Amino acid sequence: MNGIILKGKFLHPDPLVRAKELRNRIASFSAKIELFDDGVKAYVNRDFHLATTKFLKFSKYFNAREVMNNVGLSYYRLARRIITGCEGLENSLEPAIKLDYETQAKKLILDMPEQLVAAEKSLKCRKDPDFIKFMKESNRYLLTAALKDSKHIHSFINLSAYLITSGEYNSAIKVTEKALEIEPGNEYVLNN
Repeated sequence: MNGIILKGKFLHPDPLVRAKELRNRIASFSAKIELFDDGVKAYVNRDFHLATTKFLKFSKYFNAREVMNNVGLSYYRLARRIITGCEGLENSLEPAIKLDYETQAKKLILDMPEQLVAAEKSLKCRKDPDFIKFMKESNRYLLTAALKDSKHIHSFINLSAYLITSGEYNSAIKVTEKALEIEPGNEYVLNN
C-alpha cells in the first residue's frame, strides 16, 4: 500500500490511488443523489413517510447535516399531523420550519471531476525534466543548510516543504518534528 505511514499506521494513500478511488466512489455515489432529490419531492408533495424513507436511505451514503435535518423535519411533520388532528389545531399557526433542498453531496460530486483533473495535471507536471532538476537542486542545498546548522529553523521549514511537494510525507513529518523541537509553536512549521 502506497501513502503516508506514521509510527506504523497507514494515514493516507498516494495521489494516484486516491484519484482512482475517488473516481470509483463518484460513479457509484452520483446515482445515490437521486434518493435525496426524491426525498425532497416527496416532502414537497406532503408524503412525509416516503420522504423519511428516502432521506434515511440516502443518509447511509452521505450522513450530512442537511440530510439529518430533513429526516428530523419529516418525522416532525408526521408527528405534527397526529397532534393537529388530535387536538383540533387545524387552523393554528405552525412554528417556522425549513427544509434543505440541496445537499453538500451534490457540490462534492459536481466539483470532484475538476479536482481530479487538477490532480492529474499536477502529476504530469511533476514529470517535467526542469521540475525534477530544480527539485534535486533544492534538496541538495536545503540538506546542506540543515547540516551546516542543526538549529537553523528556516532550513527545516523549507526542507519539510520540499519533502511534502516531493510526496515524501514520512520524511516530511520527521523533519517537521525536528523543527518543532527547535522552535515549538512556530507558525510556519505548524502550517507544514
